Amino acid sequence: MWARARFVTRDAKTRLALPGNLSPQVGERPFSDQVFGFAFCVATFLALGRVDDCLVSTRGVPFMISSWASLAVLAFGTVDAPPLRLWNVVVGQIASAAIALACVGAFGAGSHLARALALSLSLTVMMRLGAIHPPAGAVAVAAVDGAYVDAFGLWYVVFPAFTGSFFIMFMSRACQWMKKRFEFEFSDVARAFARS
Repeated sequence: MWARARFVTRDAKTRLALPGNLSPQVGERPFSDQVFGFAFCVATFLALGRVDDCLVSTRGVPFMISSWASLAVLAFGTVDAPPLRLWNVVVGQIASAAIALACVGAFGAGSHLARALALSLSLTVMMRLGAIHPPAGAVAVAAVDGAYVDAFGLWYVVFPAFTGSFFIMFMSRACQWMKKRFEFEFSDVARAFARS
């Protein structure tokens, strides 16, 4: 284990962690994936933060949803992850938000039963429709626990749940395009700096 840790820290490759993977070679991507993933993640969350600031200052309602953090990890940290298919994102986000609103309406905001049912029913619907999308589970829990239902009502399904996720997906597509088109290694960057 320590030998693998030393190898991985000395090598600048990007690695996609896979369960049970003991070989340092599996899932390797170029160093450029780290650069583009970082840059697009920063740009995306700065933009979402500006929208959040605007809504909080003008209407007193939050825009940011914590599930977007897990969506961003998938969107900017991987290449072609199955949960990032457009079908998964759209169906997962919309279904989970709608189910959460129904559970809040039936059992009240912050209710343990509403939270448990919102998450479980969302999972069941995503499995049934072939649209497993882990961040959508957090959308359901956020609706039950947060101030989103009071602030947005039924619009929570579209705004912010779907709108923010769709923006992250748009930025993810741009990031994926950059990762595939402009691959480079850490040694390429070091050579470029050495020449200048």
